[in-house]
Amino acid sequence: MTRPQSGIFAEQSTAFEVIEYRAKTGATLQQIRMALAELKQQLDTIELVIGFGPKLLQTLTGSNETIFDEYTPRQSSHGHQAPATQTDLFLWFHSNDQNNLAEALIDLQPIMEKVMTMTQQCSGFKYRDNRDLTGFVDGSANPKDLAAKQQAALVAAEHPLAGGSFILGQIWQHQLSKFHHQSISEQEQIIGRTKADSIELSGKAMPNNSHVSRTDLTIDEVAQKMYRRSMPFANASQQGLYFLGFSCQLSRFDALLDSMYGLTDDGITDRLLDFSQPVSGSYWFAPSEDMLATLLQS
Repeated sequence: MTRPQSGIFAEQSTAFEVIEYRAKTGATLQQIRMALAELKQQLDTIELVIGFGPKLLQTLTGSNETIFDEYTPRQSSHGHQAPATQTDLFLWFHSNDQNNLAEALIDLQPIMEKVMTMTQQCSGFKYRDNRDLTGFVDGSANPKDLAAKQQAALVAAEHPLAGGSFILGQIWQHQLSKFHHQSISEQEQIIGRTKADSIELSGKAMPNNSHVSRTDLTIDEVAQKMYRRSMPFANASQQGLYFLGFSCQLSRFDALLDSMYGLTDDGITDRLLDFSQPVSGSYWFAPSEDMLATLLQS
């Protein structure tokens, strides 16, 4: 297998940054390649994952055809919105040393502002024992060993994009006071897991509109596994989660979102949407290290 970007699977970090960009009008392909190559070479003290939106990847590869589709908005029958804010470039930095992360961010912008316009920035952190700010463990459904994580996250070897990973990124804003106003039992019904020890509800105890029920999917006898690396964020005015998922197939993200928003045959909507809403949404592709090196060659 070609080498994936190592930062996808590095789990020791406690501080995270996601920055999204759109390419500036007039920025040449050569200038973009040079900026990203400089960035990758300079930021060697932290984990860095680079992902490209459909248009930028098509330009970098010189393909005459769209390689993958942009993120599309969704709306449930109850009015829940999943807006599309597709961007060209995704940069994910993370480290267990906040000093190194801060220094990387200071060095970043002078390089990128020549060719890119920043559209989103989100600062995240590891919250307690990998919990979301709702108090529930996040990523409980992730595969447990590295081989299984790679199988879920990386494009298969026989594919031209082998060793790369499709990315879904969304900023979710929580209504924490509304959620925490619910009893613990009711919160567990919303999520589909126990709060204290993250045990999945079973049988009649599991509501069909719980978050687990709407996101733990099997299609044509194939479990739609993905590798979640989401990060909580919080300040005095906003709290939420930057949902970050890596998948071997873009279709798995589409299936997940359709199920959450009641756009499947059963029409059931994820109850979590009553307590948290996304305000952004993009798809990107994180090439393997080998493909990335080729794309950034001058």
